[in-house]
Amino acid sequence: MWAVWATVLHRDGTHEVVEVEPLADGADEIWTSPTTGQKYPTRWRVTIPELRAKLTVRITGTPGQELARDGNGRMEAAAAFTGTYEGDEVSGKNYVEMIDNWQD
Repeated sequence: MWAVWATVLHRDGTHEVVEVEPLADGADEIWTSPTTGQKYPTRWRVTIPELRAKLTVRITGTPGQELARDGNGRMEAAAAFTGTYEGDEVSGKNYVEMIDNWQD
């Protein structure tokens, strides 16, 4: 099983690495790369129990932000999120990197 984690940058400039519940169950709006055939979600839900966070993340640019080499791909994309963090409503911008093939 893949390790799933997030690096959280706090307003005071500190950061922490926290575990994230697996993403695949909440992933949808799948985009299939015409270059590699790999499938990536363009929207998914993130739950971070340690921070009482429940977020919806979506790719904000074109879904074709895949880097392909030797038939393998990696999606690196600008994204945005909305949801709750430590009990408060939040929204913002983020960056995501996805490797391997996501199944729909």
